[in-house]
Amino acid sequence: MPSAAVRNVNVMRYMGNKRRLLPRIVDAVSALSSPGDLVVDLMGGTHCVGSALAERNRVVANDVGVYTLPIGRALLQRPRGFDPDAYLSLVAAAAAENRAAGIFTFFQTHYKNTYFSPRQCGEIDDLRYAVEALDVEDRYAADLALAALISAMCYAQSTPGHFAQFMPAGHERVQTLRAIGITEEFSERFRHWPIAAASRSHTVLAEDWRVVFAAGFADGARVIYVDPPYNGEQYSRFYHLLETLVRYDGPELRHKARYRVGRFKSSFCYHRTVEDEFRELFRRCADACDADIVLSYSSTGLVEAERFAHLCCQTYGVERIEEIDHAHSTQGKGLKGGVRELLITFRRGRSEA
Repeated sequence: MPSAAVRNVNVMRYMGNKRRLLPRIVDAVSALSSPGDLVVDLMGGTHCVGSALAERNRVVANDVGVYTLPIGRALLQRPRGFDPDAYLSLVAAAAAENRAAGIFTFFQTHYKNTYFSPRQCGEIDDLRYAVEALDVEDRYAADLALAALISAMCYAQSTPGHFAQFMPAGHERVQTLRAIGITEEFSERFRHWPIAAASRSHTVLAEDWRVVFAAGFADGARVIYVDPPYNGEQYSRFYHLLETLVRYDGPELRHKARYRVGRFKSSFCYHRTVEDEFRELFRRCADACDADIVLSYSSTGLVEAERFAHLCCQTYGVERIEEIDHAHSTQGKGLKGGVRELLITFRRGRSEA
């Protein structure tokens, strides 16, 4: 019996996750589109919105984090007839090869006794090596394996819910977390990933949002859904280790938290640049397609709700601002109440209602 986390496709704990808001978001997108229309999820995170829309619409799902790419593919691109059990012997053989030969050792060398135990780091290296073997045989199997490994790691991580810091060795939860077997959790997720075969053709990207427009991926889109950062917290700080897992590029690491050098930083996270970033977003969308826009934002965001009418350029008007009570994550310190999620609809050629 798969765990509740697997049954619910809760891939990982993710700040800004929109799972509880999905019905409202799907309703807002559906009000602006017809079944089969192209919807672009421009900053998709772990792609729960894209997967919620996948049966109704064609989806282009994008996020700048490379670690989100295999998650999106695992959720949106499962081929018909895929049998995960057919690949488990290959995974086991490749993992054993790495364990014997020490080919992939980056996590054992750089992360032991931080976010994971030495044993867990060895399992991570072995399974990451197995992903390379899977990629030769079947790309979807490799993507699913990476998504399953990410999910297993996020279940076992000795952290407060992210990778900006790790718990001290004496923390009361560390012993329990470090007893979790990464391989066992990976296998459960790989075998029981509860996603049916894709019924439509979906595209998954890991690009800066500008590339989606510049490269033509938004051409013909009916709705652009945008869920940008809303405060000064850079997501690359919280998920750097997953970026390193997927890239496996041996980066230079700095600081106690072992951050990658050269982490991506979003202009949506700075007071001095956020409004210009929104102006450019609206302009590029208007230039690229005839889509309407649905924006998720927070009542505590850097941009106040009334400012959006001045930022959305002459092509768009604010048609509706829906305020939803929604507790936000506080980076491992629980949920912050008294916060409202803003779901803002922008229509082309429509003035503010």
